[in-house]
Amino acid sequence: MNIQKITSTMKMVSVSKFLKAEHYLSSARPLGEAALYFYNLAEIRADPRKHKNVVITCTSDRGLCGSMNAKVCRSANLILNSHKNLYDLICIGEKSKYFLGLEHGEKMILVVNGIGIGIPTFLDASLIASKLLEYKFTYGNIIYCRFNNLLSFKVSQLDLYGMPLLMSTPFFYQYDLDDRHDLLSFIEFTTAALIYYCLIETYITELAARIQTMTNSSKNAAELGKKLNVVYNRKRQAAVTLDLIDIVSGAAVVTK
Repeated sequence: MNIQKITSTMKMVSVSKFLKAEHYLSSARPLGEAALYFYNLAEIRADPRKHKNVVITCTSDRGLCGSMNAKVCRSANLILNSHKNLYDLICIGEKSKYFLGLEHGEKMILVVNGIGIGIPTFLDASLIASKLLEYKFTYGNIIYCRFNNLLSFKVSQLDLYGMPLLMSTPFFYQYDLDDRHDLLSFIEFTTAALIYYCLIETYITELAARIQTMTNSSKNAAELGKKLNVVYNRKRQAAVTLDLIDIVSGAAVVTK
């Protein structure tokens, strides 16, 4: 069937991309986890009621990848509804824009699309980080899908901190920083590193979910094809039988 051929082709394309993305994930995870370790060591405390906050959702531009997009958007929706008027929204991926735009469109300050066409790069993450820092936020929350294996993933959250909050943290004063620009450069790099890490995790989760979805779709299409063939053969056999009955009946009448 044509449907089975299409889903099988999509599965093979996703498998090819997935194998390539695994290599990038092995490099992105240490980069992101190193930045996270440093921030966790600093023990930064952020109160959303006192800061300029932003929620960042990492989703895909396209569907056919299971429930990953819906789960990310539900987590973001929970934060936005529980902290009324305290968070703005940045959507990475068209799916989160459509999902959250109806209810929280007035909070949306940036939409990024086209990231999932190919493997996300550090340049992509740097451009997003630059736009984010221009917003002059204090505290941010990234919601993304962390890849476990081909069959499972986990919706996770990462904290991002802006310059005002970091400058007020005593932990940073133990380092000899010549000027404010050193800390700003560090913040820019770690912000880009964390965003890159989340983009790669989301991208490989999307591919894994699409592989699983297309596998199931191919099986369903094959089963549907078999059932339709059975129905077709029964109808054809019934038509042949009726024709034979007519022929035999006609022959009997002629003989008489």
